[in-house]
Amino acid sequence: MSRDWMIELPETEGQSNLSLRKCAEAVGVSATAPQNHLANKAALLTALATQG
Repeated sequence: MSRDWMIELPETEGQSNLSLRKCAEAVGVSATAPQNHLANKAALLTALATQG
């Protein structure tokens, strides 16, 4: 799976519009799947910054 979405999604959506649901859609998993790994949007942004 390409990690391009990790760069493109925050750039196109902006941090204020980014959501766990949109990230799930970008990688093709269920809308609730990210909640098993990330507690909230702050955790998502931290993970993106760390991995990106």
